[in-house]
Amino acid sequence: MSSIGSWAKNVEDYLAQIYKSEAKYVVCFLGPDYPKRVWTKFESQQFKDRFGQEAVVPIWFTTSPPGMFDESTRVGGVTFDPTNSTDDQLKRIAELLRRKVGEAATGKR
Repeated sequence: MSSIGSWAKNVEDYLAQIYKSEAKYVVCFLGPDYPKRVWTKFESQQFKDRFGQEAVVPIWFTTSPPGMFDESTRVGGVTFDPTNSTDDQLKRIAELLRRKVGEAATGKR
């Protein structure tokens, strides 16, 4: 359910600030179709400058062509293989994200 404050606003204007600076982290799932979608092109334009700020957590699909996300490989991330069992991979990714958020909350690394 949307908050009343976001009603009748331009969605791109509303979300642009969240991606650019308001969200502590942006978790992007970089699959082979990611660069082909209109929305994800907008989305990635908003957070691309945050890669060096430890704010973007890329999750690279192993099914993406090599070199597709070269920009994102200069920061740490995790791979996801959709051709294998996803349950254990998703649990591992969720645990890594939980630890990252926990470290930020406590100031520990």
